[in-house]
Amino acid sequence: GAGNDTIQSEGTIVADAYSTGVTVAAAITGTGVTGAADAVWDGGTHTTALAAGIGAGDGVDTIPNKGNITATSDALTVAVDAAITGTGVSLAATTATTTAQAVGIDGGAGNDTIQSEGAILADASATGVAVAASITGVGVSGAADAVWDGGTHTTALATGIGAGDGNDVIHTVGAITAIADATTVAVDAALTGKGVALAATASTTTAAATGIDAGAGNDFIDHTGNLTADASASGVGVAVGLTAFGVSAATDAVWDAGTKAAATATGIDAAAGDDTITSTGNILVTAEADTVAVEVALTAAGVSAALTNTSVEAQAVGIDGGDGADSI
Repeated sequence: GAGNDTIQSEGTIVADAYSTGVTVAAAITGTGVTGAADAVWDGGTHTTALAAGIGAGDGVDTIPNKGNITATSDALTVAVDAAITGTGVSLAATTATTTAQAVGIDGGAGNDTIQSEGAILADASATGVAVAASITGVGVSGAADAVWDGGTHTTALATGIGAGDGNDVIHTVGAITAIADATTVAVDAALTGKGVALAATASTTTAAATGIDAGAGNDFIDHTGNLTADASASGVGVAVGLTAFGVSAATDAVWDAGTKAAATATGIDAAAGDDTITSTGNILVTAEADTVAVEVALTAAGVSAALTNTSVEAQAVGIDGGDGADSI
């Protein structure tokens, strides 16, 4: 917790966090109105996994570490909502928020001194799956993700050493590896025999891996070991609107970049401040992001329309001094 701590570690530390959330909602009626929904106004089904090898909290901390540290977090969310009506209206809405975070050493905010000689592995993996299905024989069917808020959100964050804001001193000798992997699958399907079928989907996938994150402040960083940061983000969005006779439409959140995936890998991030960074070790950073967006609208007799959009960002930086007068 918060306070001025001294934490000395020489043995092996293994911290594992696993979290799984599954929700299923179904509504069926012969004639009338049916609805099935997750808490789409509040991120839907939430699943969070947090693993930290050493967590000092805020304060002026001193952390000499000689042992190996492994922090692994794995979060999985599956949310399914289905509404079925023979004649009438059926509506289904779903979304999910999945977060996995792994930190080898977390100094928290404050003027910290961290010396690490052991190997550190921080591995975060997050998977979010959201499915909404609406079926109507005759009438109106609609299926949607929380398209007004980026849809299904999946985030994976991995940090080898995080010092937080403050004037920090960080010495590293051992190998540091940070791996972040995030995957999102969002599927929304509306089926109507005769009438109107509308489907809308969106997803936001973020993966960030950082070997050393000093936070804002005037930091001194001395790195001599091998450092690896690997971030991978993959997003899939599928919207399907089908009707035999009538109107069908399928869309991504085209007004907000639709299906989004962003991966950021940074070896050393000093953030804002007048920093001094000395690096004599090897740094390998890899960032990979990809999206698949599929919108299908089919009508045997009538009108059909489909819109799609995607946004993909991948950024890999070996040493980022951030704002300030830095010496690298």
